[in-house]
Amino acid sequence: MSTQQTRFIEVDVSGAVAQFRLLDRIAPTTSAALYESLPFEGDLTHARWAGSACWTKTSAAALAAIDGLENPVTSLYRGTLAIRPTDSGRTELFISYGQAESRHEVGRTYVTPVAQIETGAEGFFAALAETWKGGSSPIKIRQVEEER
Repeated sequence: MSTQQTRFIEVDVSGAVAQFRLLDRIAPTTSAALYESLPFEGDLTHARWAGSACWTKTSAAALAAIDGLENPVTSLYRGTLAIRPTDSGRTELFISYGQAESRHEVGRTYVTPVAQIETGAEGFFAALAETWKGGSSPIKIRQVEEER
């Protein structure tokens, strides 16, 4: 039986806030790197080829050190936050709000799922969908310290 405490992060997109549970059992190294890299602020853009998903990039050192994928997937379930390392030292973060698949201009790509939405989904998904017509939106991600 595992005694590891479940960790949460808070994601704010244009004032719509949701809490996500880190998937430490599925992707322990990548989840830990994401958690260590917080807080993060940036611009969130709708993914061109991925379906109902948005993405941002970060050059946080802990995430930049990730050079591979853990339990890689292409399909992104609604409310999943996933990470794709790149060769450029910047890491791509994807968040799905509907049917989505990790895709790039050259076709399917793979990502590591690192967090799943727990609370605040309805307004949060609406804020993500708004990027389709509204352009980029501000995103903030932080650690949630308190126990749930």
